[in-house]
Amino acid sequence: MPKIIPQIKHKKHLTAAISGFAALELLFVHCMYNVAFSLFSYICILTSCLFCAVLWDGSRSWLFTQLGLLGTLGADFFLVLLPNQQRAAGMVFFCVTQIFYFMRLYSEDENETRKRVNLILRSVASVAMLIITPLVLGARVDAVSMLSMVYYVNLVCNVLFAF
Repeated sequence: MPKIIPQIKHKKHLTAAISGFAALELLFVHCMYNVAFSLFSYICILTSCLFCAVLWDGSRSWLFTQLGLLGTLGADFFLVLLPNQQRAAGMVFFCVTQIFYFMRLYSEDENETRKRVNLILRSVASVAMLIITPLVLGARVDAVSMLSMVYYVNLVCNVLFAF
């Protein structure tokens, strides 16, 4: 296994970088509500993605986090930045985002039983939602509703297994 080398090595520098990032994000949130919501909402996730890149340490966890942030960036492009939302494309990106976060959680988990439960629960719940959603929505079912249900199942599983 190659040695992981963080980009910011000194605790003082890391603290300063995190403080600067937090201040910048707060400024963008202020601008979201007082200047241009969609633009500054997108800039917030872009800044998070760039900040994560700065914190590169060569780990698999970093890679999955960065890919998840890139997925969120793609989703927000279609759902927030474009003047006409493209919901299906946005939800595909959000599903991919949740898969990368699952991969991070799964790769970090050392408990084989919990990993198996995670995989089985996520799979069964996703398939169940793909069966239940058309039954509930009937003729109103569409790609966005199907993708949304898979997204929510994976989001809930990620939250549960993150704890």
